[in-house]
Amino acid sequence: MLDAGGVNRGLANWAHHFNASYASAKLKDRFYAVLVASCTYAMPRLTALHVWLDNVQKSRIAAIFKLVALLLSFPVFNLKYFLFKVAFGINQRRMLDLHYHQVLLYAEQGIEQTASSALYLRHSMQAINALNHVGNSLDRVHKAVNRSGVSHVDLRG
Repeated sequence: MLDAGGVNRGLANWAHHFNASYASAKLKDRFYAVLVASCTYAMPRLTALHVWLDNVQKSRIAAIFKLVALLLSFPVFNLKYFLFKVAFGINQRRMLDLHYHQVLLYAEQGIEQTASSALYLRHSMQAINALNHVGNSLDRVHKAVNRSGVSHVDLRG
């Protein structure tokens, strides 16, 4: 027979763990949001720097300055591309975490439905046992009446 008390205790323990993990998930999501914002804040500035370095290469200045601008434009472009990949990866991670928590919420709903079904089943089994007990009592009374030789009496009138 299912123990609804054990299911409820297990559900309470799981809910406590879920609330703690939900709070840490919110904190992690905010941290990820700050990282994405930082990366996206820096990308336009690096783009502007890259364009400025490209314009320096096209201008009429000494070849040494053009070489310096060219050599600086490669790391600037790579840093901008790296920040884009970091922001993209963090957003993918955030989506994965959201999916994970959505699955947990669906599991929580399923556990609650299972617990309520177990409680319903327990009450149903208790009702069936009570009806069986009443039926057995009526059978014993009927057998006792048959052994005593008392015939059926119509009390309707």
